[in-house]
Amino acid sequence: MERRVLLMAFGCDLVLTDPAKGMKGAVEKAKEITAATPGAYMLQQFENPANPDVHRKTTGPEIWSDTAGQVDFLVAGVGTGGTVTGTGEYLKAQNPAVKVIAVEPAESAVLSGGKPGPH
Repeated sequence: MERRVLLMAFGCDLVLTDPAKGMKGAVEKAKEITAATPGAYMLQQFENPANPDVHRKTTGPEIWSDTAGQVDFLVAGVGTGGTVTGTGEYLKAQNPAVKVIAVEPAESAVLSGGKPGPH
């Protein structure tokens, strides 16, 4: 609810989709809105190579700098995978011994071979 209030405070039109359709339903609705809106562009966070790239260029270096290179593990929640992928790649390039751990909701354990679910 807090995110909804914040988005509306910034003047966003908030479109809620059927929770039973999960993320797939939300993406379908976003594509529908994009197609119906002249000049609209959908960033495609799940397919956009800029997603992990921005974390490779910003988040990874920030963590490395802030810890003076004293990083043993990166533990990150997984949504699109952009944060854990880009940040992990950067940190491992600095120190191949860094361990990268991805955490996902049990109800939507896609990386572990499960099916997407609400979370």
